[in-house]
Order: sequence, then structure tokens, then C-alpha cells
Amino acid sequence: MEWVGFIFSIVVLGFLVPLIYSRLKAEERIKELQKDKLSLEEEVYSLKNKYNTGNEKGYLVELNDKAYLKERPIGFYRNTYIITDNAFEAVLYDDLELAREDANNFGGRVLQHKPNLEVVK
Repeated sequence: MEWVGFIFSIVVLGFLVPLIYSRLKAEERIKELQKDKLSLEEEVYSLKNKYNTGNEKGYLVELNDKAYLKERPIGFYRNTYIITDNAFEAVLYDDLELAREDANNFGGRVLQHKPNLEVVK
């Protein structure tokens, strides 16, 4: 009668080994996908910051036709403004009053950052 218990144990073990193996493979795949998700989220964040393509509301200062202000750091605490023709590299202001102040200082106008860059009155 001991051989019945032994055969039963082998049959149960035969069913459990593939289940455990597939479970371990699934956990490895989950970890791999989580790493990929994290790296993709970091890449999206860096690209949004690099190209300023977020959907948040903001304002740009246009100096002449298709000439925008771009901020360039020249030290730890100082920045200077240069001119760029790419609207996605331009400074994106969150506050309309600050954008208007810089537009008055540089002789430009304020555009709202939308897909078509509408002029703010």
C-alpha cells in the first residue's frame, strides 16, 4: 500500500512542478515589465521637459514673427535670455503677469501655449 501513496505523491508533484515553474516565469516577466514601465515613464518625463510639450497651460513671449525668448543659464543663480525660432524651446510661463512683464521689457507680445499659439489680449 505504500506504493499507492508514493505514486500519488509523484502524480501530485508532476502537476505542481509546471505550475510553480509557470508562476516563477510570470513573476520574472512582471518584474521585467515594471522596469520597462519605469524607464519609459522617465523617458517621457525627460522628453516633456526637453521639448516643452506638456498639455499644461502656459504662455510664451514672441518678439518678432516666429522669434521667441529662450532662457539660458550662465551660472548657478543667473540666467540670460536668447532668441530662438523654435516655440518648443521657448520659456513657458505659468503666470500671465510675468509673461506680460517680460513682453513689455523685450518689446514682444504674449502667446498662449495651445496647439496654434493664440495671442493673449
